[in-house]
Amino acid sequence: MMLSRRWVALLCLLVLICTVPAWAATAGNTPDKGLPEVGVSPRSPLYVFVRLMERLELALARDPEAKARLMLRQAEKRLAEITALAGAEDAQGAAALERAMALFNELSGAARARAEQAGQRGRDIEELLAHLETVQSKSITVLTRVSEQVPEQARETILSVLEGQKQRMIEIRQRIRDIRGKGRLDDDPTDGKDATVGGSQGKQGSAPAAPGTPRTPGNPAAPSNPGPGNPAPSPGAPVTPPRPGR
Repeated sequence: MMLSRRWVALLCLLVLICTVPAWAATAGNTPDKGLPEVGVSPRSPLYVFVRLMERLELALARDPEAKARLMLRQAEKRLAEITALAGAEDAQGAAALERAMALFNELSGAARARAEQAGQRGRDIEELLAHLETVQSKSITVLTRVSEQVPEQARETILSVLEGQKQRMIEIRQRIRDIRGKGRLDDDPTDGKDATVGGSQGKQGSAPAAPGTPRTPGNPAAPSNPGPGNPAPSPGAPVTPPRPGR
């Protein structure tokens, strides 16, 4: 009987989480476009149950690809929470902001690992990595803005996390290029360098002029049909214009 009461209490708490009123949300901040809404504030005592449900979702996802997608969805929720907590000056808000950043970093890193697991099993993970790249791009935008809104003592921590996210972004983009067979980022031919300009042809000298191209002064063209009656001029000799026909 006692066990059934505990289960009923747990179900009531879960229903409360799903129907939590607006006062549980963080006021004064609206998530960025493209980020999910913040349902339960990390400041709320109910937030622990949000994390419990998320862990349960991950535990039930057996497939690495499905687990990675869940992690990315949860990581985007952490970005929304980071946005909502920006500018918090009290100790509770600062601690919640630090936890949200740590959770995002953990989830995005774990999602990358699960994506690679799926790739080792023969799955096509290019689309999954592209999703991860999008989430990383959002994190750089969010953290850059938040770093300008937090107190000085918290800024160094955020900037350190931001640098880590930028490095991870580069690694993900390189991994996508590897899958597509495009080589390294710094060897990208779309960076303005043309393989035919300044290459082997450019080093061999200029190509011959097309027929009809005007000659520059001081470098007269030789007659097209030199012979006894039409000797080729010596180098530097002036060219005599042809006489008009009689």
